[in-house]
Amino acid sequence: PYNRAFALVNQGFIGVNQLIVIARTDGAAAFRSPHALQMLEAFQHHMAEDEQFGGAVAITGLAKSVTRMFHEDIPKWEIVPDDIGAAGQVIFRIITAAATPSEVERFLSTDFRTTAVTLFYRNYSPAIVARALTRAREFIATQNSTGVEFRLGGGILGILAAVHAAVEEGYWR
Repeated sequence: PYNRAFALVNQGFIGVNQLIVIARTDGAAAFRSPHALQMLEAFQHHMAEDEQFGGAVAITGLAKSVTRMFHEDIPKWEIVPDDIGAAGQVIFRIITAAATPSEVERFLSTDFRTTAVTLFYRNYSPAIVARALTRAREFIATQNSTGVEFRLGGGILGILAAVHAAVEEGYWR
């Protein structure tokens, strides 16, 4: 019954199948910088090329929405700010607008050095999990010198991948 219910919910709601990727920087308050935000955006675009990709939730989406709001809601301004002052101001607005600190902690750590990108997939299978992880690892491998470190974190796809890897390792051992 659980699997049938899961499949039924997943038909109507993209978001049941999640892969969470953690991004971290060593710089002080680095996720207030446009460079770090643009790296997150590039990662999301890279992952969106998968046909099973359904969407993403990250601080960049909020930053783009706030930037657009402050530019008279003109769609062309739904961008990640490209200078440190504007990016810092947008992040400050997001933090001060939150009703509780825990609302912001879903997106940014309190020291602004760590953030999460939640990727949603339309379905899950061993092939989709493997493809999503391969895409993420491809992007991560090309970004060694950018100052933003990406790590695969969790979600149902991340957990399935970890279980699969443990079973495979145990089998071969």
